[in-house]
Amino acid sequence: TTTDDYNAISTGWGYRSDQWQWTNRLERRMASASNTHSASSSLYHPLSNSMAIGGSLDFYKQVTDPAYDQTFDATLDFALRPRKQPFALLFQTRWVQDKESTGEDSGRSESRRIINNAHLNWMFNPGNQVAAQYGFKNVLDQYDDEDYKATVHYLASEFRHNFNETWDIGLHGRELISSAEQQQNS
Repeated sequence: TTTDDYNAISTGWGYRSDQWQWTNRLERRMASASNTHSASSSLYHPLSNSMAIGGSLDFYKQVTDPAYDQTFDATLDFALRPRKQPFALLFQTRWVQDKESTGEDSGRSESRRIINNAHLNWMFNPGNQVAAQYGFKNVLDQYDDEDYKATVHYLASEFRHNFNETWDIGLHGRELISSAEQQQNS
């Protein structure tokens, strides 16, 4: 393990009202071997008593001249939770982009992923509920001048029966399917 002397500066701020919540953070770290920059921001807004939308942005970059490592991650969420209805829905979309370079022409890589998730929870009577999830991920990896693509689907469901406040029983299943014709289930 090596040690590295560094100086860092960071700041954060936020805003909150009845309709908005916004938080932010910035940081810069200067070291003898590398420099690091990071930033994050998240926003939340209730659209009504039963709907809300939110999102976040995260950025990170470390430079070790001439090499670097960089990540960008953006998320958008939508939730539907009617108070008088027995169900809740959550939709999430996420974009992730990673870049790396060793500083040489043959040492570059980049990965881009878009990920979508949908979650449903439905309590159709006080003792029984069903949960379901569908996820989708599309990946493009690039190493030097070579492209590799993949698509992954994820399906899951669960049924739960509550006998009383202490005991319940459940049954669940899930399936993971990739474009490489691989399949995993349980």
